[in-house]
Amino acid sequence: MVVRGRPWRFDLTANAPNRLMVEGLGLDSEWKASLKITGPVDNFAMVGTADLLRGDYTFAGRQFSLERGRIRFVGNQPVNPILDIEAEANLTGLNATINVTGTGNQPEIAFTSIPALPQDELLSRVLFGASIADLSAPEAVQLAAAVASLNSGGGLDPINQLRKAVGLDRLRILPSDTDTGTGTSIAAGKYITRRVYVELITDGKGYSATQLEFQITRWLSILSTISTLGRQSANVRVSKDY
Repeated sequence: MVVRGRPWRFDLTANAPNRLMVEGLGLDSEWKASLKITGPVDNFAMVGTADLLRGDYTFAGRQFSLERGRIRFVGNQPVNPILDIEAEANLTGLNATINVTGTGNQPEIAFTSIPALPQDELLSRVLFGASIADLSAPEAVQLAAAVASLNSGGGLDPINQLRKAVGLDRLRILPSDTDTGTGTSIAAGKYITRRVYVELITDGKGYSATQLEFQITRWLSILSTISTLGRQSANVRVSKDY
């Protein structure tokens, strides 16, 4: 006679006052949480909340400061939390706000700004740092794709998704610079080793730059940059978490 054992089940209560790190989908943040996890190990339920302590949200290569965040777990299976996240950034001439609602499996993104702007104009400022009337043809195509992605409930961070697809460690869009005459640029970077990072920057109009970073310790790095503007620089960067 074969005696079948009862399946393993969860019956856990977790309270984290801080240091609950949430990363991915553009988020790099710290949260606190109070959760209860119950049910079989292959189909468990989670009930509780996670509240934002601090962090940033990256959209299309631009960093927004997280101002409010709550993730609610309501016991559905599979786990699919309800999102309520707000992030802000000060751009040239306006303050932009991203609101992320919906669920983890199907987030919904809305943009607002002060002063108020149409969505396509606001996205143009966020993506390229310029008005929609000043975009080049390739930039206009990218803007249309971003608007279509948001309207169809697309991913939170299309630039981050592209970065992962091509195997890069960093991929960002840099605004144009009137002082140097460079246009909107793409920066693509890769860690060659654990301590050496190389980034290439180009605006597709003749400007390019190469940046090399060598990490001496966790808080001390040496940066070297060479560009087609004839500029070369070497800097020491000190970073410390407080």
